[in-house]
Amino acid sequence: MNKVNDAINSFFVRRWHAANLKLIRQLYPDAIMDRLGFEWLVIPEFELPKVYNQKNAFFRMDMPGLNIHNHEGYNFYVSKGLTRPDLESFEHIFNEKYNIHANKGLCWLSLHIKSFKPSLSNINSGDTLLSLIQNVYNFLALKKGL
Repeated sequence: MNKVNDAINSFFVRRWHAANLKLIRQLYPDAIMDRLGFEWLVIPEFELPKVYNQKNAFFRMDMPGLNIHNHEGYNFYVSKGLTRPDLESFEHIFNEKYNIHANKGLCWLSLHIKSFKPSLSNINSGDTLLSLIQNVYNFLALKKGL
């Protein structure tokens, strides 16, 4: 019976990911998702808050695959070298420390998701990947981080 339940869950999670990608592509048409294991999402031209000198950055979200409810499985990365006109350093961006993608020119954002409650039956009634992306944008807009 567990194999049947796993297959049903896998079907709904895959459908949830497909719906999320469709939603994200309304804002970011160039978004790319790992459609096999659902372990990452990339937005090549992620719009940055106006507090940065750059208009866009490369964005990567690592995801927990089919275990979408694992809020600790989401990690966020943006291009290294972001600068701000006020010369403030953002305290929760790490170029090397804790960063498994440092060799790819990305820095890790120390943004920890405390709760993520997606709805497999209706994408409009639960948290989405787009809501996580909005959290990243809001996080980057802060003066010093959390």
